[in-house]
Amino acid sequence: MKVFRFHVTYADQQDFMREIEITDHHTFEDFHQVLQQCTDLSGKELASFFICNQQWKKNIEVTLLNMNEKITEKLPEDHSVKKIKPLKPTYVMNEVRLGELIGNDSSNLIYEYDFINPKDFYIVLKEETEPHTQKKYPVCTGKSGSLPGEVKVDSSESMTEVNEKELLREFNKLLHHDPDEDENEY
Repeated sequence: MKVFRFHVTYADQQDFMREIEITDHHTFEDFHQVLQQCTDLSGKELASFFICNQQWKKNIEVTLLNMNEKITEKLPEDHSVKKIKPLKPTYVMNEVRLGELIGNDSSNLIYEYDFINPKDFYIVLKEETEPHTQKKYPVCTGKSGSLPGEVKVDSSESMTEVNEKELLREFNKLLHHDPDEDENEY
């Protein structure tokens, strides 16, 4: 058994970083869960890992749910239905272990969380080591920065206070919004 040490960065936040250690026997679903925990993501959205080459070209997709069985295309000529083949090899997170797809030639990953409001994380395999007998894996071993718009919940605050702060922040954005800026976007 090997331990993978990953360095995780967030595409839209330069000071965001996480270090995660996880064994090659863990599944991509285990990796997905530790990423959610150490980044404070809600866990209510779909996500995918992409195994990339050194230039970050996506080669293999590992999805949270099996989407291939449900993908169909309606042909207008005869109204028949056929399955669409995926463009890239696709796996399901709970069915594949990290060690099956990650190694020296595949040390770059992209983790895409929430396809409606996407959050892209760049993940680099920094090191492969032997496991420590006293350490429980997976584990977040380093953390700096937070996600933009992330609402920090202080244990002394109730959820009502947090929701009020978030609502006031959104109201303030609407109040100071300039409609002329919208016209310039088109």
